[in-house]
Amino acid sequence: MTKVAVGDWPSATLEQICDIQLGKMLSPKSRIGLRPRPYLRNANVLWNRFDLSSMLEMDFAEEEEEKFGLRDGDVLVCEGGEPGRAAVWVNQIAPCFYQKALLRLRPHDRVVDPYFMMFRLWLGATTGEFTSDHAKTTIAHLPEVRLRALRIGVPSMAVQKQIVRLLTDGMAQADRARAAAEEQISLASCLAQALISEQFESAAVKGWPRRRLGSLAETCSGLTPNRGRPDYFGGQIPWVKTGELLDGTIFNTDEFVTEVAVRECGLRVLPPGLFWLRCMVRARREVGLVFSVAPRQQIRPASQCFQIQSSSTPRSCSCGFDTNIRSFEISRRAEAGASLI
Repeated sequence: MTKVAVGDWPSATLEQICDIQLGKMLSPKSRIGLRPRPYLRNANVLWNRFDLSSMLEMDFAEEEEEKFGLRDGDVLVCEGGEPGRAAVWVNQIAPCFYQKALLRLRPHDRVVDPYFMMFRLWLGATTGEFTSDHAKTTIAHLPEVRLRALRIGVPSMAVQKQIVRLLTDGMAQADRARAAAEEQISLASCLAQALISEQFESAAVKGWPRRRLGSLAETCSGLTPNRGRPDYFGGQIPWVKTGELLDGTIFNTDEFVTEVAVRECGLRVLPPGLFWLRCMVRARREVGLVFSVAPRQQIRPASQCFQIQSSSTPRSCSCGFDTNIRSFEISRRAEAGASLI
């Protein structure tokens, strides 16, 4: 993307080049229903766009409509949440107003382009200009007084519009590239499912003999050690959790348990090389193959995982898993006559 030379731009505070107004405070009196009007709140303002799918209303007196009414080209800035997040209003809804969580910047004519202002605020937000240590409270916040005093470079209107055009085109290209990448990822995911379906749902498969799960493998469910016992965690034994079952091979775990947890909680001793299945009500079934982090290293499955062990699998290693692994349901279904291809 072509760059515009910054040069020695003249500078000014936002108060010098914009009319700045904080929105109306929301109160019970403002929601009686005498003069209900749609208004924007923090959640409606995103970067360079608005989410108008969940608009709320409150009363605005006739004398308040001029003060808090939005005009084409106004820049709405978030005071909290993500301080500085901004978008340019182009009369998507008329009339429309805004609440106190937002600051309205109305650039002076022929001085500053509203989109140039928005992109400059975007720069400040991404570089931490509005959340420096000396400006932080317990909640990220960009007060009106600080926004008024913010000093920025102000090039000529021609240069501002050139910068806006370059940034708009560049971001559109980035959005298209992102969409194309997401589509490729989605197609790749569908391809894996299609290949599996082709192998296990073809006409030839219908003639395969069917066996009960219980006749092919041993099953067991998991257990979660008491989180209130710090001596149960931070040991040397990997502990598999549901979030680590992502339809692939498990090479490592986020958490480890101690020998004390194994002994006092009765965690099952299981070897690497087993098949794990996550099974929860209303959740999609996810599977993983446990591969030990190091030869002969102990691994323990977390309790939302369902472990299936072949009768021929050696039982020389340790494995733990948490209590959300619902193997009993599957095990009982197998005993009741559920079958596998």
